[in-house]
Amino acid sequence: MSVEERITAADQRKMVGNVFFKNEKLEEAMEQYKMAISYMGSNFMLPLSGKQRAMVVDVKTPCHLNMAMCLIKLKRYEESVIHCSTVLTEDETNVKALFRRGKARAELGQTDAARDDFLKARKYAPEEKAIAKELHLLVEQEKAFKQKQKDFYKGIFGPSPEKKEISSEQMIENISEFAAGPKLKRRWQQQEQPLYCRSFTIIDCELENEDKKTV
Repeated sequence: MSVEERITAADQRKMVGNVFFKNEKLEEAMEQYKMAISYMGSNFMLPLSGKQRAMVVDVKTPCHLNMAMCLIKLKRYEESVIHCSTVLTEDETNVKALFRRGKARAELGQTDAARDDFLKARKYAPEEKAIAKELHLLVEQEKAFKQKQKDFYKGIFGPSPEKKEISSEQMIENISEFAAGPKLKRRWQQQEQPLYCRSFTIIDCELENEDKKTV
């Protein structure tokens, strides 16, 4: 087949795929898009330039973008990212590719990468409300995730231990209950100046030896 014949055949497959897509027949639509793309593989495009290459890209790009949309609807996000990235390799300013890759990455939990895609898309289409909406949703998702983390760890460790204001004398009496307490108590009592600490949390631990600098 000549270049023109391949482009024509691919365009026909694309149009059939679009009909399936509009009727929510996603699997059937993807089959058509795959066939269209197969007419225009890397080996086919390599020697092309100028008008011919532009004609191929005009047919191939919508097929990849529509494939990406189908895959998002089917929750196959990793594959969707691949098709969007293929488009962006040819045209890094393609807003639809950036937007759809951002949505797929957001679903995958790749928050930073998704934000980068949405911000790039907004740069090229600042008036597009859908982009602003996705950026807002991303912020809300991050807040919800952080709150879940906070609640999770709070449930594991419970409330923070209560801090009490106690003098050094009280601290010595409490520490003396442990094995090394008496020796440590004598050492503290030999200090010329009374020791006070602003706060001290008593926890169940053992003093391993006298040379420890903290208790």
